[in-house]
Amino acid sequence: MKIYVVGGFCRDLILGKIPKDKDFVVCGATPQDLLDLKFQQVGCDFPVFLHPRTSDEFALARLERKIGSGYHGFETDHRPTVTLEEDLFRRDLTCNSIAMEVDPVILTTGEFKTVGDFIDPYNGQQDLRDGILRHVSEAFSEDPTRVLRVCRFRARYGFDIAPETMELMKQLVNAGELNHLTPERVWAETEKALMEDRPSLFFHTLMECGATKVLMPELRRSIISTGLALNRTALWGLGLEHRVLVLVSEMSPDETNNMLVRLKASSKIIRDATCFCEVRVGIENNPTWTAESIMELFTRINVWRSGRLLRKMNVVLASTFRMRSIVGMDVLTQAYFRTRDVRFASLSSEQQKTLKGKEVGQAIYDERLRLIREMTGILRK
Repeated sequence: MKIYVVGGFCRDLILGKIPKDKDFVVCGATPQDLLDLKFQQVGCDFPVFLHPRTSDEFALARLERKIGSGYHGFETDHRPTVTLEEDLFRRDLTCNSIAMEVDPVILTTGEFKTVGDFIDPYNGQQDLRDGILRHVSEAFSEDPTRVLRVCRFRARYGFDIAPETMELMKQLVNAGELNHLTPERVWAETEKALMEDRPSLFFHTLMECGATKVLMPELRRSIISTGLALNRTALWGLGLEHRVLVLVSEMSPDETNNMLVRLKASSKIIRDATCFCEVRVGIENNPTWTAESIMELFTRINVWRSGRLLRKMNVVLASTFRMRSIVGMDVLTQAYFRTRDVRFASLSSEQQKTLKGKEVGQAIYDERLRLIREMTGILRK
């Protein structure tokens, strides 16, 4: 029995980065061998085991054979005779097909020590030095998820994609394989890509291989113009929610809602992104704000529920350098701060005693409108 650490750990080590994840492959073992060592078996498609001390994942070396569509259509062979080279051959990219042997003491104590040098049968180290993302074998085309992964790795490292790999990606798209990806998987990869150093490269590469029209057709008109702003959010260290708002910043509210609902993003992201587009459109359609137009917009998006979204919008618009929108947002922000404390408790004692039901809501509305009229009057002087 031999144990190897594979993939991202070796890749990051070669690139001079601190490895974050450790994925282990076990060769020459059966499921029972690991169960006898008190490992816990998880996963349905192929045997993966959790270490009893560290909870690290250990997978038996395996071969895969395509028997159906999508990324679930595989038959696996995890017999003890499967070699490390055969296991690495089924992986997506050469930079992820590098391994290092691990001292077998890890099986009992959990202590992690590598043994010897990198095992690199498919020249992944050279591709890393050359800054190239290259598929290992034709088996790449058997899993449509790999299109998203290559795009995401490009957003992380800024590497070029080997022409033959791009050709396989296009073939996957044209064969309709991406239609078998679940919305949850597409959005999970998109969220990861948005948090990379160059998120625009994920979307530009999707467009280059034709995947955008299949997965996110709403983005085709806008991603070129929002790419620099997306990268700016990464440079500024902004969080996922800010980056999603930049992603949709050129889209209509309907396009935004349709795309995010279809991809099954969280309800909070859908709500905030749609509201942001509503506000942006409102700003663009109202070069001169009136108190009534501000109230109509605020009521439609229920801005008083939380001022958090307006603060995010200010940052996002700053990243897009849309000066007209920034000025318009400044007016809205002032209006929000003028009206955010108006609620039932702030009405006069007489109103609190006499008003009932819808009358209370109308009184709050009227007071907010009065304050905004006062503010807009000051701004015009």
